[in-house]
Amino acid sequence: MAVQGVVTDFSFENPHVLIWLEVENSDGTTTSWISQGEAATRFRLAGWNEDTINLGDYIRVIGKGTHDNSPGIWIEQIELLDPITGALIKELNPHDYSEPEED
Repeated sequence: MAVQGVVTDFSFENPHVLIWLEVENSDGTTTSWISQGEAATRFRLAGWNEDTINLGDYIRVIGKGTHDNSPGIWIEQIELLDPITGALIKELNPHDYSEPEED
């Protein structure tokens, strides 16, 4: 599943990264969605930091929805979009990392 909207809050902390979105519905109303990912530590391995997502960014979150169909999604992929055209600006894959090598 995928949802897209404007970032209203971003928590880059452990135990989970959280991104809140304001998503426009087909009838013009909006719904606040929460997207949740792995720990910030894992996101850092993929090159993320506190400034990767900013309030007001227009993003698409791709992932798994909730079991009860509440407005929530587990982050598998994020795309930064142009807010006017919806065109893809940048893919932000929080899982694009390699495990640290053990000695």
